[in-house]
This record gives sequence, structure tokens and C-alpha cells, in this order.
Amino acid sequence: MVTAQSVSLSSIVVWAVLAVLAGFLRIRLRGFGTRLSMRFFVVLLSMSALSWPLTVAIACLSALVESAASIKPRPTWKVTAFHGAVAGLATSAACATYHVSGGVSSPLLMVLAAIVYFIVSSVALAKFNARVWKQSFFWTFPHYAAGGGAAGLLTIADRHNGWQITLLVAPMLYWMVHAFKMYLDRIEQERRGIEEFSALHFRVIESLAVAIEGRDPEHRKHRRSVWSDGLEIGRQMGLGDADLLALRTAALLRNVGKLAVPEHILSKPGPLTKAEFDKMKIHPAAGAQIVEQAGFPYPVAPIVRSSHEKWDGTGYPAGLRGEQIPLGARILAAVDCLDALVSTRGYRRAYSLQEAIRHMQSEAGKSFDPKVVEILANYYRELERRGEDAVSPAQAEPAISSVPSPIAAARQEVQQLFALAQDLGNSLSLEETFSVLSQHVKQLCPHDTLAVYIRREDRLEAEFATGLDCEHVGSAVVSWGEGICGRAAATATALLNEDPMEQLNRPGLDRATSLRSGLAIPLEGFSGVAGVLCLYARKKNAFTEDHLRILSAAATKVAVAVENALKYRQVERSAVTDMLTELPNARSLFLHLDSELARAQRTGQTIAVLVCDLDGFKQINDRHGHLEGNRVLRAVARALRLQCREYDTVARLGGDEFVLVLPGQQRESVSAKVESLTSAVAEAGYETVRAACLGISVGVAYYPADGEDAEALLAVADQRMYLEKQRGEAASGAGEAGVLV
Repeated sequence: MVTAQSVSLSSIVVWAVLAVLAGFLRIRLRGFGTRLSMRFFVVLLSMSALSWPLTVAIACLSALVESAASIKPRPTWKVTAFHGAVAGLATSAACATYHVSGGVSSPLLMVLAAIVYFIVSSVALAKFNARVWKQSFFWTFPHYAAGGGAAGLLTIADRHNGWQITLLVAPMLYWMVHAFKMYLDRIEQERRGIEEFSALHFRVIESLAVAIEGRDPEHRKHRRSVWSDGLEIGRQMGLGDADLLALRTAALLRNVGKLAVPEHILSKPGPLTKAEFDKMKIHPAAGAQIVEQAGFPYPVAPIVRSSHEKWDGTGYPAGLRGEQIPLGARILAAVDCLDALVSTRGYRRAYSLQEAIRHMQSEAGKSFDPKVVEILANYYRELERRGEDAVSPAQAEPAISSVPSPIAAARQEVQQLFALAQDLGNSLSLEETFSVLSQHVKQLCPHDTLAVYIRREDRLEAEFATGLDCEHVGSAVVSWGEGICGRAAATATALLNEDPMEQLNRPGLDRATSLRSGLAIPLEGFSGVAGVLCLYARKKNAFTEDHLRILSAAATKVAVAVENALKYRQVERSAVTDMLTELPNARSLFLHLDSELARAQRTGQTIAVLVCDLDGFKQINDRHGHLEGNRVLRAVARALRLQCREYDTVARLGGDEFVLVLPGQQRESVSAKVESLTSAVAEAGYETVRAACLGISVGVAYYPADGEDAEALLAVADQRMYLEKQRGEAASGAGEAGVLV
């Protein structure tokens, strides 16, 4: 064993300088974040030439210098002291091992000392964390063992040739380290190229997956990354690298099979029917078939195929249960469900994280693997405890989290046009049709005012208007071929960014409109142009060619819906309206009279029901023809309507018979009413055929005195009307009239 007295000061200085310089001969491996330093090699050599205390002192000195000069940012004195203490402790342990033989040096002892040095220093630097030690230090063991062997061989040469031979080690170490660095740089370049290619490969997969999904980025703002959370759960469950890559890829491609599902099922806003759900269930198997064609080197297809299987065997497509389901698929099913629960859906609100976890736990052992649910719950509780707002640490990896805007816009356009067509087909009401149209067009094409003009003969009338200055727009009557709407209708051509001032600013308006640009879309139905859909905006040139394209695509659907609604209104109106006189018909009369009787029963009010029959009408038909007779009936209908109050009802019962329903009329006021009706009818007949040949017979019944239902009252009034007609004919002929009350 060498003593301090036998060692010169110059040799101590040489060893110290060599140790310090060797500390700067280090190789950094980027993949591990660890430096391989040659300082330990000089320390091992110095053990055979210097005493134990001097060796420890040189090791501590070189460690302190290396730590202070090489770590960035500059470390605190505590960190520097820690590295010095670790070097001293490891060197002491190595010296104890080497000198255990009492001075007999051996290459084997030097290797053993190097191993001890590695164990003590690596465990201390890893701070006794087994996982950190295994990842960052364990792989450096061959470096220390080989260094110990080389140091042992040099000690033998030193005994035969003197310690000066050790000086030759310095240039040899330098060139060895330099050559090794060059080799590692080439390996690093190749590794980086492989990583970049792998990242490119993954980004292509991710981009295609996101494009296939085509989801709206706005709804993904607070969504967790399914694949990143799945990776974290997979790591905690001990999945290997290949299985983790398979899980990551499957998480992105889990919905690729939806390409085989019809768009109207995917876009349906509400729950699916059984038949629709059966069609939806083909997408895992279809996705697995697509993925298999890619030939991934890790098992992606089984995870995609089984991602909708359930722990109790009630899932699809194969009905697998328990551990028959691949672990990656079990992880993906749980993470995907949690992500769906905390996301807003059209038919429900988003769950809170706590509510979602409780739901998952209630489904453990039924839908999900209980162990996966337990790890998932603990994982999110730990994130909340650390205050990370439930953001996965795995999300530090780069990912494409939103859909490319053109794809999202295209999908959104398809969905909105589909929803518009579907909603328009659900209603025959003209008012509801316009309301649906207004809601959907606002999303397809931003505007300030919307109006729908309906064609009536040679003009367009605004049937519906909403938005800014809608009173201007809603009162517009546009001549065919004039203004933006008239020209669009006349030419059956859409007009873009036309000035609406000519059409909207008309005499009599209290102020000018503030609308400066218009987009007019002709609505061509089965019978030609039925109307015009017109959008207005305050800004000039507010509309684009894209807006024109989208609305033109929807125009046919809108035109058919408007035509159907107009026809339905006409049919509905004809069902309760007499087309000749435009008065309520018999069906409408009975409905209205029943309603009035129910109200009178509640309020105790009286109702007078008058049945009127024209006298002399047959002679008008015989003398002047039926066309003149029809004119007389229309004139009589107008005259009767003018003699009644706003809330009275005048109906045509059939032929030349009319019925009046007068709520609240007393007997004393009815006689005066009948006289005014008689005069009005006679005047209407004279003005039409220029002859005093028309009269009227009236029979009156009162509620509740003469009956309590419509049939009873009409029967009494009709009987009294015929008695009055007979009495009038016997007394003075067709020109006179009276009333029987």
C-alpha cells in the first residue's frame, strides 16, 4: 500500500490535474440525459499510486470543479456540494474494496472497485429511486466495468515501468473519447432520422384520423386526448413499447370504420333507432379490416375491432368477455367513454369529472375492466390533487388536436344542409317553414335581414321578414323584373351583392333603410319560380361566392317546401272556407258555433243565431245567368260582413243561405239588425244587376232559450226562416222581407 510519505508533491499535482481534466472528457447521450465521464477512470488509477485520503480528496476536487463548471444553469452550492459528497463516498467505497487485500493489487480487485464505485455513485445520484436508476444509470454499468478492467491492466504496467507511464494515458483517453463521440454523433443522426420518420408516420396517421372524424374544433376545446390518457393508463398497467404504440395508433384510428356508416346516421342529432344502431355497430369490424391493410408492425387491428366490447360480454361485434378482450381495447373503451361523458352532446349536458368517474365505477365489472377503471380513477384524482386541471401529462407530446378548417367546414356544411332539408320536410305550415329556414340560413350565411317573397301573378309580396329593418322589407311589394328580387325572379338567376336601395326605399317610409347589399336566390319549384329568398346586410359586398353556392344548393329544397306549404295553406283554407264568397263554410260554422256556445255557457252570455235565405235569387239566375248570380252572392256576402261587428261570424251554409252568429245580442236589438241586413242585401242586389229584385228572409234562434247546442239552434232558426219566407210571399212577393223572432 502506498503511503503519503513516499509520494512526491509533483505526482499529487499531476494526478489532481489529470482527474480535473478527465472530468471534462464526458460523453452525453441525448436519449438518456446522462453524461459518461472519464473522471472515474483516473480516480481508479490513482488508488494504486496514492493513499486512500489523497485519492478521495482528488476525486472530491474534480467532482466539485466538474459540477460547478459544467451544469447549466449554474447550480447552487448545495448541488455542487452534493456532487462532491457523492464522489467522495463512491471513491471511499472503491478504495475500501481495492485495499481490502492489504496492499496486493490485482486487476480483478480494480474491476470490483469500479463496480462498487458505480453502484454507490449511481444509487446516490438517483436518490434511491429504483425507476430512475434503472432508466438513467443501469445501462452505464458496462462502461464502469470496462474502465475498471483497463485501469487494472495499467496498474500492472505502472509497477514495471513507473508511474510516468500513466501520463501516456491522457492523449489515449482524449482520442478514444473523441472517436467515441464521433461514432455516437453518427448514431444520433441516424436515430434522429428514424425518430423524425416515425413522427412523420404518426402525424400522417393522426391527420388522416382527424380528417375522417371531421369534428368541429370548437367542441374539442376542453376535450382530453384519448390516446395520450390511454398511453398513461397503459404505462401504469405495464404495457410494453410495442403494445403502447399499438394503443396509441388504435386510439387515433378507432373511428375509421365509420366510413362504412351512412352519413345521415352519423349526423342524426337525436338517439338512433334499433335499425340505425345495428348499422352503426359495423364500424369496429370495418375499421379493423381497413387497419389490417396498413400492415402495422404492432397489433392495432385487434384493439380497433374490440374497442366496443364489454367486460360482461354484451358488447359488439364478437361479444367477447373479460380478459378475452385485448388489454389495449379495454383501456381504450374506458378512456373513450370517460372522454364522451365529460363532453357536451346535443341531447345532454357534459358530466363533471367526478360524475363521470362515479358512472364509470358503477359500470366496472359490467361494461369495463374493474382494474382499468380503478387506475383511471386514481390517475385523475392524482391530477386534480396536483392542481393540473385534469390535463394529462402525456399531452406534452405533440398532437394534432383539431380538424383542418376546410375539412371541418365541408363536413359542417353537409350537416347543416342535411339538417335544413330534414327540418323543412317535417312541416307543412308556412310560418314554421319560414322559421326553420331563418334558423338554418343564419348558420349557412351570416346576414342582417332575411326575407321570403312569394309570387302572386305579376308581382312579388314579402310573406316573411326578420332582422334589421324588417318593417321596410316586410311591407315591400315588388313588380316582376324590378329591384334585386324582381330581376332574380324574372331571370331565374341568383344575384350577388346587389344594391337593395331601389327596392326597399319607397315613398311613404319614415326613414331610409341601412341595408347596403343583397343576395337574391330564386326559388324554382315544380311550376316555375314560386318566390325569392333574399338576404340583406349593412356592409357592401358582404356576401361571397361561397354563400351563393351554398344557398343555391339549398334553393330547390326551400322552393319545394314553400310550394308545399302554400298548397297546404290553400287546402287547409278551402276546408273551412267557401271559395266563392270567401266566407266560412258549413264545417267552419259548426266548429265556431260550438266554441261560442262553450264560451257562452261559461260566461252566461246570450247568442243570437240568424239563418238567412235570399228571396228572388232564382229569378236573377234565370234572367241574368249563373255568372251574374255568383256576383250577386259575393256582393251579398260583403254586405252581410259589413253589417256585423268584428267578432260576429258570417258563414255561407250553402246555395243562397247564410248564417250569422251574434254573441251577446238581445231580442230588442236583433230587429234593428235584421232591418239593416235587409236594406244592405237589397242594395247589393240592385248595384249588381241594376234591378230591385232581391230580398231576404231571416229566422232567429236564441241561446239558451231555444236550444243549447248548434244543431238545435240552427233547426229552430231555419224553421222560423221558412215561416217568415212563406208569410212574406203570401203578403207582398219577393221584394219584401220580414223577421220571425
